[in-house]
Amino acid sequence: MAFLAWLRTVEAPERPILIVAPTGLLRNWQAEIGIHLEDGSLGRLVEAFGANLRHHRTEQGNDIRGGTSKLDISGWSNAGVVLTTVETMRDYHMSFARVPFSAIVYDEIQKLKNPASQMTRAAKTMNARMQIGMTGTPVENRLQDLWSITDVIYPGFLGSSRDFENTYPADDQGALRSLQDRLIEPAEGSPAYMLRRMKDSILTGLPTKTVETYKVTMPVAQARAYDQVLARARALRQSGDRGAMLKILHMLRGTSLHPDPPGQVADFDQYISASARLSKTFDLLSTIRDRGEKALIFCEDLEMQAFLAIAIQEKFKLGMPVPIINGTVAGTKRQTQVTEFQARPPGFDVMILSPKAGGVGLTITAANHVIHLSRWWNPAVEDQATDRVYRIGQEKPVTVHLPMAVHPDGAIGPSSFDVRLNDLMERKRSLSRGLLVPPESEADINDMLSAVLDGEERQPSDPQVNEADERSRTSREAVESVPTVSENARRERPTLVLRTRGSAESATPVDAAEARAEEIRRVVFEVGGLRDWTIFHQHLENEIIDELTIIDPYCCANERARRHLVDFVTRFDKSAAGLHAVRVVSFDAASLDTYEGDEIQRRDLEARFVSKLPDTAFRHVQKSRRSSGDLHDRSVTARLRCGETVVWDLGRGIEGVMTANHACTVNALRMPSNHAA
Repeated sequence: MAFLAWLRTVEAPERPILIVAPTGLLRNWQAEIGIHLEDGSLGRLVEAFGANLRHHRTEQGNDIRGGTSKLDISGWSNAGVVLTTVETMRDYHMSFARVPFSAIVYDEIQKLKNPASQMTRAAKTMNARMQIGMTGTPVENRLQDLWSITDVIYPGFLGSSRDFENTYPADDQGALRSLQDRLIEPAEGSPAYMLRRMKDSILTGLPTKTVETYKVTMPVAQARAYDQVLARARALRQSGDRGAMLKILHMLRGTSLHPDPPGQVADFDQYISASARLSKTFDLLSTIRDRGEKALIFCEDLEMQAFLAIAIQEKFKLGMPVPIINGTVAGTKRQTQVTEFQARPPGFDVMILSPKAGGVGLTITAANHVIHLSRWWNPAVEDQATDRVYRIGQEKPVTVHLPMAVHPDGAIGPSSFDVRLNDLMERKRSLSRGLLVPPESEADINDMLSAVLDGEERQPSDPQVNEADERSRTSREAVESVPTVSENARRERPTLVLRTRGSAESATPVDAAEARAEEIRRVVFEVGGLRDWTIFHQHLENEIIDELTIIDPYCCANERARRHLVDFVTRFDKSAAGLHAVRVVSFDAASLDTYEGDEIQRRDLEARFVSKLPDTAFRHVQKSRRSSGDLHDRSVTARLRCGETVVWDLGRGIEGVMTANHACTVNALRMPSNHAA
């Protein structure tokens, strides 16, 4: 605003300034101009949006539909500032393009992140001496967002879209550093293109901000629902369908919030107690109430928002409804709700917001607690949401609360979705302080899947990721009832992780001899170590296997592999009361770089199965590497006569179990009949 006031003194007065922003922010601009500038510093303000637009129309309709200018702009030349929204500029771009502006300011310019959208195309028709873009998320979804908004502000600066994509791959940190240098370093004779403000280095006098993480054990029902999603994920991962895996990630995310959607909840306490995150959230609200302070809860699920508003009002006996701000609330009403919330009397109060709709342009310093009940993938979006309370005018210490649901099984708990998402976001947050990075990439999705499904830890290659930047973020972790398990196994025998079925007790590594009476969920076979079969036998005693499905790309690759495969199946036959059918899925010969043909594989397998298992139906399904993906995941699924299904993940496949040449991790999951599908 100070710059714009100065600009008015050096530019021709007949050239107005155009401010383009969401409706709620336009009201904020008007309010802030009145607070910080002398009357008339920016000249007359023209409202060219909302209901006031009717005063400027020359006829019904808009420019897009009519193909001609529909606004009377004759009075804008002697105005100081014209205020409008991106949508209005799009609909009346022919009218706006006729006005020579001294400057255009795009507040929240990430709305122009799509170069093919009509809004972005309309922005490129505007006539201005200079343009300024303001955003907290210049890379909201992908790196091309940055190219799109730059091509509006400074056309041609980053070349063509294709050149930009080829020059700056999103997963190349060296290229990203080169891009950042180009953006923030002044060119010869010119200022820097991008000025980046980090709040902690600019604002002084703000109180402390503390981030609290809480690892809370899932209740039994939530853990069971999570198990079912894990089993489905492991099965779908073999398809190589990225869309399916994205769906699984969202299912894991949803189940980690609550195993059931709110719907019509009859018993609030019962519903809350079925979710680790909800339970912790209400515990936190009780503490905040006792301190007489206010809180914001961020959650993007509309049904959950509605449930929270009713449950919080009833449980805490609030005299007024809990306000909700989401995408269905008009911009003008959002600011009204914020103003009313800010003016409420001291004491406990709560507001519920979605991270996107409520995460920009609002100042809510009456609250000093932020609870992220569900988290956005982009840490910049989450930080913007948090900063609704951490702004100029905040006088109390701010606490950010991050409840996380952790699976009770010690073998699964450290890889629970919430834990892995938090790890990913912290890496992104730390990295983004030095680089503009996309919040989600193909590598991130693969990392998340591997971390959640396999328990694999990603090793960051960038030193900035390994050094947490604590200048603006003080974090203290509270661990609540979360068991841990050591991964150190003695070489001479496997590590067995125990969990009695249906129990949420802690998992503990024990010797194989001590494990017979317990259900083993995970076993780590070490190189050269014994192969204890308890993890398989425990589910098969007195059971009839209707079908045993083995998926292992290389289990039929050569004579040795086929021998191990048949021996492996034979042990299942001996452990169970009966084995009726076997289905094997592997790569065809053309995918194996072998001289053996498919017919050789088929005949050899049939002969071996007939000699070892003459009463068992056998079917071999051959997959091409090209048509089916890499099929790197190895699994065994037993469909039992009782209706239940048991799935074993084999880290190194049949070879990893039948030989001691490699380390092999086996995970087991038994699903009841009503969840087997």
